Order: sequence, then C-alpha cells, then structure tokens
Amino acid sequence: MKTMKNLLVILFSIILSTGLYSQTDTTSVKIGKKEIVKVVEGNDDVIINVGEKQIVKVTEGNDTMIINVGRKGLKIIESDDGTSVDLINLDDFDEDEGKKKKSRKSFNGHWKGLELGMNNYLTSDYSLTLPAEAQFMELNTGKSWCVNLNMLQYDIRLGTDKIGLVTGMGLEFNNYRFDGENSIVKDPVTNEIVSLNYGATTYIEKTKLTTSYLTVPLLLELQIPVSGHKRIHISGGIIGGLKIGSHTKVLYKADGNKQKDKISDDFNLSPLRYGVTARIGYRALKIFATYNLTPLFEAGQGPELYPVSIGFILANF
Repeated sequence: MKTMKNLLVILFSIILSTGLYSQTDTTSVKIGKKEIVKVVEGNDDVIINVGEKQIVKVTEGNDTMIINVGRKGLKIIESDDGTSVDLINLDDFDEDEGKKKKSRKSFNGHWKGLELGMNNYLTSDYSLTLPAEAQFMELNTGKSWCVNLNMLQYDIRLGTDKIGLVTGMGLEFNNYRFDGENSIVKDPVTNEIVSLNYGATTYIEKTKLTTSYLTVPLLLELQIPVSGHKRIHISGGIIGGLKIGSHTKVLYKADGNKQKDKISDDFNLSPLRYGVTARIGYRALKIFATYNLTPLFEAGQGPELYPVSIGFILANF
C-alpha cells in the first residue's frame, strides 16, 4: 500500500510540476468562439475549468500539495518521516489554512413525535369555573383527550448545538367530552352555539365535540448537558393552527334502543388559531402544556372559552 502511495506521489509530481512552473498564465481550448477547457496558473495553484465549472484545482505549499477533483481531493504531505497521501472531503477542509475544519455538531430539536394529553378550557379571566350561560360546555376532563401527531420537523442551529429554533408541521385531534346530558348546536335564529338537550327519558352514554387542526410551531429550544450525551431540553414558543374538521357525537338509549347522532359542522369554531406552548423533557420523561390565545368559538358566536391542554410526549421520532 505504501509503495502505491509513493507511485501516486511521483506520478502527480511529474504531471503537475510542468503546469505549476509554466510561463503561461492561461491556456484555453476553444471550439469556434466557445471556450471548452481553460487552465489558469497562479503562483501556488493551477485551476482547470471545463466550461464554467471548476473540475480540478492543485494547490502547492512548502511541504503540502492539495489536489481537488470536484468536492473530493488528495492531500500530499512531505515530511522527514516520508510522504503521506490522504483522501479528503473538501466540505470539511479549509483550503486557506491547509487543514481540516472543526466539525460543527448539528442541533436536533424535539417536536416530531406523538403526544397524549387532557383538554379543558379557561374563561377570559383564566378561571376553570364556567359562568352560568356556559354551563352546558362543562367537561369531563378525565375523558377529554388530545392526541397530537407531529410529523415534520426542521431545526435551525443558533451558533451552538445546544440552542436553536424548531419548526415543522403536525396534526392535532381534540375530544371535548361533555359532562352534562347534552350536545351543542347552532341556534337557527341567532346562529350562536347553544345547548342541544335530550329529553329526560333519554339515557346519555357519551356526548362529545371533536376537532382536528393542522399545526405549525415556532419554538426556541435550549438543551442542557447533564451526563455524557444526555441532555435536558426546554422549549417554548407559539403554535398556529388551521381547522380541518369538527363534529359532535352522542350515544344514547331511547325507548330501550341504542342510538347514535353524529353531526359534522363548523360549529362556529375559530378556523385559525394560535397559542403558546412550553415543553420540558429528560430521557423518557417529557411533558408539554399549551394555552390557546384564540377562543374556541368565533367572537360573538359562542361562549368565550380558551382551550388548554397538558400531557406527556410519548415518543420523539
């Protein structure tokens, strides 16, 4: 192997020494008026262009010769211990300094994954207690779940692999399980959201509102090393949402028979919304909380309620 390297050095030295010390600064080959190949000689380098693209560059220093072919190259070093030939990747090589660039560690954020949490909402004065006119929106919080599937992620490194911006895209599915024996419907006169009550003889088994949103986050994430390669990651920012679906479903018994009512409608839900989120995680333990600054319903079209969710990040992909 060493013999082969020495032969390569000798071969390149013979070929290149003629070009490097030629009296001609520029040599070109043309077909008609079109320049096909151009060889440009400097004090310490020779560049060969085919068309407008640089194909080969040879740079010679005191004890080092670098031959670039595309983004790959050979680095030939002569020393007292002999001659060495190394293959190099020009993307990782500083040609001006004649040495390998310092590696840049990438920043890897934590958005893409699967999340499971509980839903509720707050009033405009940040209370969980709903006013009398909105009592029909009371939830069974233990059965009001959100499932978030965050599918796409893009990371932006901010000077270090420990801090960066995270964005991407996800899908958010929310179940709001009503606590009373009612559903919701648009009032045919005012078009506002009102209670849809079932008779006293009807036994309600389940009643809920389901919404789905396409989400896009913008998060600032900080990662704190704690042990080896393990890190605590803390992030916060905003999440925008576009509504893509909504429906209500009621399961009940009437006259001893099981019935199901499912109504798909926009229910005056805010078509666009945004909120703030905070996230923290370490290894398998990861939690999130999100508070929407946009109300659940459009202004004046239903009770003024602001969705909030808190839960666990089950897995980051």
